[in-house]
Amino acid sequence: MSIQLIQNYYSKVEQIIRYGGSRNESSLRKPFQDLAMSLQTELIFLKNFGNS
Repeated sequence: MSIQLIQNYYSKVEQIIRYGGSRNESSLRKPFQDLAMSLQTELIFLKNFGNS
């Protein structure tokens, strides 16, 4: 099960890079969050307050 979830994550990241042309952390945050949420149920995600 988790192998399929990770492969799905890699597929989403590949699509973001191919179509969006971006590899920065903010563009990959959502697919990573989706992966983490599907693997663990008791996670708390905090909004990132960067220097942007």
